[in-house]
Amino acid sequence: MSALYDAYASVYDRTGQSRFSLRMVSYARELWELSGHEPQSLLELACGTGSAAVAFANRGLAVTAVDQSEAMLALARAKATRWGAEVRWRCQDIRELALGGTFDAATCFYDSINYLLVPEDLEKAFERVAAHLAPGGLFLFDAITEYAVSTAWGNETEVKVEDAYARIWRASYDPHKRIGALKVDYFVEEADTGLYRRIRETHHHRGYSLFEVREALERAGFDLVNAYDCLTLNAVSASTYRIAYLARRS
Repeated sequence: MSALYDAYASVYDRTGQSRFSLRMVSYARELWELSGHEPQSLLELACGTGSAAVAFANRGLAVTAVDQSEAMLALARAKATRWGAEVRWRCQDIRELALGGTFDAATCFYDSINYLLVPEDLEKAFERVAAHLAPGGLFLFDAITEYAVSTAWGNETEVKVEDAYARIWRASYDPHKRIGALKVDYFVEEADTGLYRRIRETHHHRGYSLFEVREALERAGFDLVNAYDCLTLNAVSASTYRIAYLARRS
């Protein structure tokens, strides 16, 4: 996944991709409060350009943030400097997480979990997160559903044009592998030349059912506290696009 995001890193924030993670920061605090949990230390996984990590740090949490892309982490470090946030940054694969020590809570936002394309990798990642949480620690993450990947993505093409960039998304779904492919072309205006640079990537997602995620969490040492239609407190339905999972380390 690291090579996938290396080119994209330079335009990630410009194209609005950090907005969702910032909304999840407030949502996380709401769910922690409802659960009677007041974490002091946080493990922020698949942190990208660091928007959520910086926001959490500036709200008083001791944050360690992890991503697999060095390009993303370089932007995250610069962002933390600009905003005066103290964050410990680490470049690691969530499936092989080895940081030493434990945390009160962990987060993983913006369907990063869906990049784990086989159930074995999903469970391996959960096991490594559990190993880094204190007993009773909470793990909050979101994941898009199989409905989202198979139906909402479907086989569609979407074009979006903004002042400084244009985007073309082409989605497809393989029902046998249960994997969706999102082919993305960004045409981004370069400030110094006025010319447009093309960035092309293909993102593969697997949509997991609530049952599959719960089973993987339990095998890894978690109890599922609740699952919500993401960014709300509503129950999950058959047409839920994205689920927020709140799990507690046993």
